[in-house]
Amino acid sequence: MECFYVAKFNTESIWIAFKKIILDAIDMFLPVRYSVSHGSRRGPVKKYPSKIRKLMKRKLRLWRLHKLQPKNEILLSRYRQTQAECRQALQQHELLVEKQILESDDVGSFYKYVNKKMLRSSGVGTLVDDNGTLCDDNAVKANILNRYFASVCPADNGILPNVARVVPDSASLESISFTATKIMNVIKKIKPKTSCGPDGIPSLL
Repeated sequence: MECFYVAKFNTESIWIAFKKIILDAIDMFLPVRYSVSHGSRRGPVKKYPSKIRKLMKRKLRLWRLHKLQPKNEILLSRYRQTQAECRQALQQHELLVEKQILESDDVGSFYKYVNKKMLRSSGVGTLVDDNGTLCDDNAVKANILNRYFASVCPADNGILPNVARVVPDSASLESISFTATKIMNVIKKIKPKTSCGPDGIPSLL
């Protein structure tokens, strides 16, 4: 049975299956909190209603499943539908907040809200595209910067350089030994507040 699994699955497929279990467990058992800071880490936290938070959580779960199964058209359709519902709910919430501020006739609240909207958390100001148009959208600014860096970097010629082999041909890794004690020692050295990697799994977990 052990030989069958080794022959049928490669390392990548085993990792994808294991990662799916971990991400599903995160979605099911870890609480999710969405917050947006306004220019300062100690600033106020923007809280959304429970309906919007549930939509955000559902959208995140569908996105993770779509990344694991990119060819699944049903998952992609459900993700796009949830994404549209989430975007519409956020827009309606913003309109409601603005309406409440206007109807309150509070000048202080009005200017406080406007100042928050003028802050830029990304740190990248307005850019000018190839047509001379001013761009504030984060995605457009990212594409502008990407095109610039791509233009100044050398193009890949597709030729692999010859690298001399340092390890002798007789060298081999015949066995790997690790114990629970060794794993615990490595885990203790991990910084718990480190950001997630490309796999989306928190280092603390």
